[in-house]
Order: sequence, then structure tokens, then C-alpha cells
Amino acid sequence: MGSFYEHTKRQSDAARQRQDAFIALLSMGKTVKQAAAELGIHPGTYQKWRQRDREFAARASMALAGRSGKDLEPWDGSALDFEAKFIPSPDGGRCEQTFYTTTIYNALESTQEGQICLILLPPGSRKTTTLENWALYKLATDPDHRILVISKSLDHARKSVGRLKALMTDPYMAPELIRRFGPFKEEGQERQGKPWSADYFTVARRRSSARDYSYTARGWTSQICGSRADTIVVDDAQTLDNLG
Repeated sequence: MGSFYEHTKRQSDAARQRQDAFIALLSMGKTVKQAAAELGIHPGTYQKWRQRDREFAARASMALAGRSGKDLEPWDGSALDFEAKFIPSPDGGRCEQTFYTTTIYNALESTQEGQICLILLPPGSRKTTTLENWALYKLATDPDHRILVISKSLDHARKSVGRLKALMTDPYMAPELIRRFGPFKEEGQERQGKPWSADYFTVARRRSSARDYSYTARGWTSQICGSRADTIVVDDAQTLDNLG
């Protein structure tokens, strides 16, 4: 029994040392693939470590974001505070908290499964941006969540995809977001069935094997039969031009 215990402990210590070395390489700016090659391990081992060891996953995320994690900003867990702490305003600085944005978040948070939340606000009330920020909040806190956004045209919906992808991957645009909740995209994840395209993307941390993407953009006339989503956002789908 003693020898078996000692053998198991040696294996555990060796694995921990390799994990520490892996984190150190990531902190030095190495990619996951480069760090794996340098340590002589398969890149898939990194994914297994993330899945089996939540502490390692958190350390790796912070290393990829370039910070030790000791100075992460406090967050109360709400969507409103998530926007204030982690999402920059399209105009620079932090997002301005207004009566409209607070009302939208309160309405979305109180909407139960199977219910419909109808938001009617005047132009300039930051409705679309707030809906995008809420979608980012859902994907950051629940990587298995699936969101389908439908707009008046596919090009219009693609703008939403592009903005979220930029926030999820640009450490200069949203550093706190990536440090706390990333990485959202990892090298080679497309080979694991997690694509990252102009019309849709799947976050790297998703655990579900569902074939539908994390975030999908569709135009009003697009084919959506067979698509599955936890949340469907219909944003500015009808105008005077397409009323008929």
C-alpha cells in the first residue's frame, strides 16, 4: 500500500510540475501549441487539464491574459455590473449606466425560460449595444449558452458578431474581460468543432457537445429551421423598407 501511494504521489507531483511549467511558458507569451511542443506533450493534454482541474484552467486563463490574477476587479455577479466592469463603451471609456440600460438589464434578468421580453425604446437609447453586452455576459458566465440573433439583414447581424469577437480576443480593448472569463478563443479550436467565422462562433470554454454555435447571426429571411438556441434575440428586424 505504501509503495502504491508513493508511486501515485510521484505521478501527481510530476503532473503538477508540468502544469506549472506550462503556465510559466504561457506567461512568457508562448501559445498553447508552442508550450506543449516545448514540454513534449500533446496539445490535447492541455484541454484535458482544463477540463479536469478548475484551478489549472483559471491559472491558464490568467496567464494567457498576461496577469497573475491578484488584482482582478471585484464584480457583484450581475449583468449590469458586468457591463460596468468589463465592457468598454464603443466611444471609449466605460459604458454609461442610464435609465434605459438599467431597465433593459432588469427586464432581461427577470425573463423566465419560455417567456418573451419586448423592448421598445427610442433611437439613441443604446438598445442594440446593451443587448450585445448582455449576450457577452451570458457567454462569459455560461459558455454552454447558445444565442441566435436575428436582424433585418445578415450584414446587420454580422456587425454584432464582429463586435463580440473583437471584445473576446483583443486584450487592449477589453483586458479585464479576457483576464477574468477568457480565453474565449484558442489556437486550433476549429479542429475541435468550435468555429470562429463572420456569421457565428463558439467559445473555447464550451463543454457541451451540441452542434449549434455559441452565437449565431441571421437575417430576417434566413433559414433557421433546425437551429437550437437557449436565447433568441430579434433586433431591429422590421423597417419601413421591409414592412411589406
